[in-house]
Amino acid sequence: MERRDRLGLPKIKMGHQVGGPVVGQNYKNLASTTGWMLSLVGGLQYNQNGGTSSCYDAFESAVIGLDTSSDIFAKLYIPAFWAEGQVQMQDLVSVSSAVFVDCNIDKMFGTMTHLATVEGLSELGGRAIGAWPYEISTAIDTFSNSDNYTYQESGYNYGRLISVILNFTI
Repeated sequence: MERRDRLGLPKIKMGHQVGGPVVGQNYKNLASTTGWMLSLVGGLQYNQNGGTSSCYDAFESAVIGLDTSSDIFAKLYIPAFWAEGQVQMQDLVSVSSAVFVDCNIDKMFGTMTHLATVEGLSELGGRAIGAWPYEISTAIDTFSNSDNYTYQESGYNYGRLISVILNFTI
């Protein structure tokens, strides 16, 4: 956050870490890809009512870091920003490692590999049939009536669908 202040970038509150509101509330009113991605990750959470998970917090940090990176990397033609660029690269490596560990990306790769087998395809079919009355019908309605849903609602609905179909939660 101090780097964003120093660079003159707008503040983005990171929920409980800064003492502000939960970031989902901050992004709830944004009609942006950032809000949609955070809602998608929120839909992947196992416990929907328990607040944010460590994966959500790590993904949120990655989104904020990427936002800061775009501003810094756009100014790398100025030698004074080279040090900031190096620090930002270190932050991105650290945050991406946190996303990999906290979101169990290795578990997701294992699940995707299992889907390449006959047994995995039959499980996928069973989960799709079970999800039809709920998640799939909601996702179809979200897709066909996109004007009735906010970016955040559509991201959450698609996250729930992915979570159920792939049997992957964070």
